[in-house]
Amino acid sequence: MRDRLVAGFVGLAVVCIVVFAISRVVTVLQVVPQTLQSDLDRSTALVAAVLSDREAHAEPVTAQVLAELVEEREHLTYRPVDGDRLDAGDAVDPELDNLVAVHPVIGGGEVTMTLSGEAIDDAVATRLLPLATVGIALIVLAAVVGYLLARRLSRPFRELAGVADEFARGRFDVDVPHYAIPEAEEIGTALREAAAEVKQLVRREREFAANAAHQLRTPITALRLDLEDLTMWPETPAPVAGQLDRAIAEVDRLSTTVNDLLDLARGQRLSAAVDIDLCALTADTVERWRPLAAATSRTIEYDAREPIAVRLAPGPISQVLDVLIENAIRHGEGTVSVHVGAPDGYVRVGVGDQGCKEIGNDVFRRNVQGRSGDGEGIGLAVATEIADALGGHLALDPTETTTFSLMLPRPACKTPAGAAALAN
Repeated sequence: MRDRLVAGFVGLAVVCIVVFAISRVVTVLQVVPQTLQSDLDRSTALVAAVLSDREAHAEPVTAQVLAELVEEREHLTYRPVDGDRLDAGDAVDPELDNLVAVHPVIGGGEVTMTLSGEAIDDAVATRLLPLATVGIALIVLAAVVGYLLARRLSRPFRELAGVADEFARGRFDVDVPHYAIPEAEEIGTALREAAAEVKQLVRREREFAANAAHQLRTPITALRLDLEDLTMWPETPAPVAGQLDRAIAEVDRLSTTVNDLLDLARGQRLSAAVDIDLCALTADTVERWRPLAAATSRTIEYDAREPIAVRLAPGPISQVLDVLIENAIRHGEGTVSVHVGAPDGYVRVGVGDQGCKEIGNDVFRRNVQGRSGDGEGIGLAVATEIADALGGHLALDPTETTTFSLMLPRPACKTPAGAAALAN
C-alpha cells in the first residue's frame, strides 16, 4: 500500500511538472529566437550608424574596423557602393538555422549580420537548464513528501496487520488501537468484534473437548475394570481370557487416543516420544484390522523388509494408521497394501488399495466425504492434524490407485544401544 501511495503521489507530481515543463519549453523555443533577432537587428543598426559616420568623415572602413564591431559567433558583411565586400567575425555554417539582419548604410551600401545557430541553441539551453534543475528538485521533493505521507497513512494498516497476525497465533487479548482514519477505524472495529467472537468460540470448543474427555474417562475406566474382573474369574476359559486381554489393550489404546485428541484440541504437545520400531508398530496395527478386512472379504498385505528404529510418539502414529487402513477398507477396493520405507532423512508409511482414485487433495479438509458418500468426513482431516503435530506430513500419492503416504521425520534414537536393540 505504501509503495502504491508513493508511486501515485510521485506520478501525479511528475505529470504536473512535465506538463508545465512542456509549456515552458515551447515558450522558450519561441521567445529566445525572437529576442535574439531583435538584439541582432539593433546591433546591425548600430554597426550601420558607425559605418555611416566613418563614411561621412571620409574615414576608411577596413576589415579590422569591422572585427571590432562583431562579437563571438557573429559574422559581419559590409557591401559599400563603390568598393570590395568586407567580411569579419566567425565563420557561420549556412546549414544551421542562423539569424540574419540587414540594414542600409547612409550614403550607400548595406550591412549584413549573421548570428550562428549554435549561439541560438546555447541560449535555449541556458534558459532550459534552470527549468530542468527545478523540475528534478521538485520530483525529488515530491518523492520524499510522498514517502513520508504514505508512511503516515499506511501506519494504521500496518499496525492492524500486526494485530491480525497476533490473532492468527491465538492471542485474542491484543489491544486494537483506535484511529482517526475512518477506514482504519472500521477495520479495527471489525477485528475487535471478530476477536471477541473467535475467543468465545474457541473457549466453547475447548470446554466441550475437556468435558467430552472427562465424561469418556469414567465409562472407559469402568469398562477396563469389568474386563479385568472377567479375566480373573475362575470360570473364564483361557481362550476367552486371552480375548479379554486383547480387549483391555484396545481399551487402553482408546484411553490414550482420547487423551491425545484432547491435547491436540488444546494445542498442546502429543504423547512423549520414545524409541520404537516403526515396522513392528505398523505390523501390530495391521493385525488389529485383519479381522475387519476378512469380514468384508478383503485382505491386507504388509511389506517391511527390515526394522526401522525411530524416536516418535507411538500412539498418534497408530491413530493415523487406523484412519488410513479403515478408510481403505470402507471406501477402497481390492487388496489393502501397507508398506514402510526409509528414504533419506525421513520415514514413509504407505497405505493404498486397488480402487481407482476419484478424490483429490480436498479430501484432507473437514466435511469432505469419500467415494461411498458415508461417514462424517473428518477422519483424514484429524489424521492430517496429527501428522503435522508429529512434525510430518500426510499426502495423496500421484498414482492411478488411491494411496496415502504418511511422511514422518526420522530423529535418532535416544541411545545407540536402544536403536540396535530395536533393529534386532
